[in-house]
Amino acid sequence: EATAYSIPYRLIPIEHGQYPRATATQLWADPDFEAAVEALRTVRRDAASRRTKIAAASALVDRAFSFDAYVGRLAARLETLLGREIRVLTP
Repeated sequence: EATAYSIPYRLIPIEHGQYPRATATQLWADPDFEAAVEALRTVRRDAASRRTKIAAASALVDRAFSFDAYVGRLAARLETLLGREIRVLTP
């Protein structure tokens, strides 16, 4: 909620032949059209809310998907696999 305008949806089965390589057990998220329109209107008319979400999304990306965050996840996984601490060299 802090980084996006969530849209309600209902799960519906994918019909045979509707999508290549889809199976009958897969589901499609069918969005609530009116809610999506209202979210777009909010994005357009509420600049303060828009700026707040943009700032939160930017901070999330910096925190979770930056180079340093990736290196930290990679080092943690290597430590798990190797069973020992990894020393990360930074530029």
